[in-house]
Formats: sequence, structure tokens, C-alpha cells
Amino acid sequence: MSAPAKVQAMETLIEAHAVELKLPTVRARFRALAEEATRGQQTPTAYLAALLEAEVTERAQRREHRQLIDARFEPPRESWSPPPTRNCPSDARWLRLLPCGSSGQVGNRGYSD
Repeated sequence: MSAPAKVQAMETLIEAHAVELKLPTVRARFRALAEEATRGQQTPTAYLAALLEAEVTERAQRREHRQLIDARFEPPRESWSPPPTRNCPSDARWLRLLPCGSSGQVGNRGYSD
């Protein structure tokens, strides 16, 4: 097997393992980082450390982005209604028994405007 064929086989294997291990950054950046390591005459350990550091950094950024999206407050629900006002509806018999603006409590503990 020739050298370019071996390199192609190793790259295919790295991609397959990166997919199975769910390492999208490794899959996307291993070629560029390998070329940079070759130019800088880095050791294999330094190359691997740089590759894994990139993966960890991007995962942290994605996690932070997801947390910011999840932290948004929900808007008020449509079923919410404000407390009763001083305007008494005339169509409900039991509401006519309550003083206008009352929340149904006896005494001065009701809503006041």
C-alpha cells in the first residue's frame, strides 16, 4: 500500500471513530491541526493535546449557548387574568353579592385599587 493510500485510510478511520465517539471538532479539525503540528515539528502528544483542547473548548461554547437559550423566561400564559376590578358584572348573581373590587374575602383583606 502506498503512502498516500495509508494516509487516506487513516483519515477515514479517524473520521469514523470521531463520529462514533461523537467528537465533531476532532472530525472537522484533525487535518488542519495535523498539518500545523507537522510544520511546527510538534510531538504526537502535543498534537493530540491541541486536538482535544479544541474539542473541549467548542463543547463548552455549545453548552453555554444551549444554557443561554434554555434560560429564557416564558411569556405570560393566555389563561392568566388580572385580579377583579371595581366594575361589577351584572350577569353573575353571586358576584352581585360581593362588594365591587372584592376578591371574595370578607373584610378589608380584598384587593384595593
